[in-house]
Amino acid sequence: MRSVLLIFLLLPSFLVAQTIAWEDPIPVASEEWDNNRPRLTLNAEGLPVVMWGNNVAGEVHVALGDGDSFSDPLSGMMGEYACFTADWAGPELSGSGNNMLIAFKATPENTEGIYLLSSEDGGSTWGQPVLISMDEEVDQTRLPDVAIDDSGEIHLTFMTFEGNYIDPAYAYKTSEDGENWSVVQNISTSLIEGEACDCCTADIISSGETVVQLWRNNIDNIREIYAVISTDGGANFDQILEIDHSDTYSNVCFSSGPNGVIEGDNLISVFRKNVGTDRRIGLVVTDLLTGENSLEETVGGLGQGNVNYNNAKIAQDGAFTAIVYEEGMGNGSEIICSVSNGNYENLISFKDTVNVSLTGRQTNPDVALNGDQVHVVWQDADTDQVWYRKGSIQTSNTVSELEISWGISPNPTDGKVFFTSQKPLSATIDVFNTYGSLVYSFGFVNERQKLLDIGFLDNGVYLMVAHVNGIYSTKKLVVSH
Repeated sequence: MRSVLLIFLLLPSFLVAQTIAWEDPIPVASEEWDNNRPRLTLNAEGLPVVMWGNNVAGEVHVALGDGDSFSDPLSGMMGEYACFTADWAGPELSGSGNNMLIAFKATPENTEGIYLLSSEDGGSTWGQPVLISMDEEVDQTRLPDVAIDDSGEIHLTFMTFEGNYIDPAYAYKTSEDGENWSVVQNISTSLIEGEACDCCTADIISSGETVVQLWRNNIDNIREIYAVISTDGGANFDQILEIDHSDTYSNVCFSSGPNGVIEGDNLISVFRKNVGTDRRIGLVVTDLLTGENSLEETVGGLGQGNVNYNNAKIAQDGAFTAIVYEEGMGNGSEIICSVSNGNYENLISFKDTVNVSLTGRQTNPDVALNGDQVHVVWQDADTDQVWYRKGSIQTSNTVSELEISWGISPNPTDGKVFFTSQKPLSATIDVFNTYGSLVYSFGFVNERQKLLDIGFLDNGVYLMVAHVNGIYSTKKLVVSH
């Protein structure tokens, strides 16, 4: 057999290690506030503003952080209305500088409307709830999400039904002042067959004139993620993209939707998907100019055993990107944070546990970024305590000059894999299948080249993860006998 050695760099120019230097966690609100599904944004001073729902009282609460502690929760914001809130859906928070918005669905859910709360002073005070006017053909609504851009334009997505929870679809409205709204655009199922997954939240994202609606569709119980795109500030949505290609099947609703950010011409999306019998987190980077996915991977897929992941959120600021999600095993779950400084593949391999207490169920995380400062909030589902933690993203180029490279001969390969570097190196390499199971692992000390025979692997696509001095890098490997 003729062998061709293909050499390529693990990263385009150098390897960058990511770590997070965490400060001590800070309690936001105790169990007496019946904390449900906290949400987080930062005000103009970069300080955290945390919102959550109170299911017992049907209220929305807000607490402001000063770096050391949080204010007493604001209450009495709802006026005569009661808010729908649960651990899987509820009010949503968006902020741009000191302008902040909360969108909530009033109860009874089948008859009441969607309301907006607004603050112009960074969350210190809030106005009275304002009803969002709907066109007369809208029968029923639920699950609103809101975004406010740098110009003050408000973007709203929400689910609509025809009659009593029939034919769910996601719609869109926009407003310059929160009082005068555009007509409803039913933009999800008008561009694709099927219907919206009827208890899965959507995400509305705005960057300049680009507006993206992300949602989970349902076509014969295949529940994948789609996006519709507007390039004129939300006036028209004329492009639809299939974000997820995992053929995720479920005969029941996930109660878990996508979340995304826009960075330049890229849409970065995170969401729950199924891999075998396990829940995993999908990470997709989509080029909005071409509509093609440049990266489509599984975060948390590197874990072994019966581990489930859910409720992913993402934030981006400058060169930095961060995601948070739940990692569950048995009756417990932890909050995991992954960060990246310009290389999205680092979000796949790097992971750090946010919560200090490793007992019970930590759930419903949210994340915000201010440069290299990462802010995370989450709920302890056993105690109903809301927690906040801040960390600083650290980078290291300690092996940048080693010019580590892999050789695969050929790719697809029949099982001969070379690892080479210009200088002697100590490393560990793990090989995972598409279900996230570790199928092979090897290590070497102070070597420049290693020849591996992994011909025992079945035909398919594998993920090779190199661990070098705390640095992680991944590459795909195709085995074809």
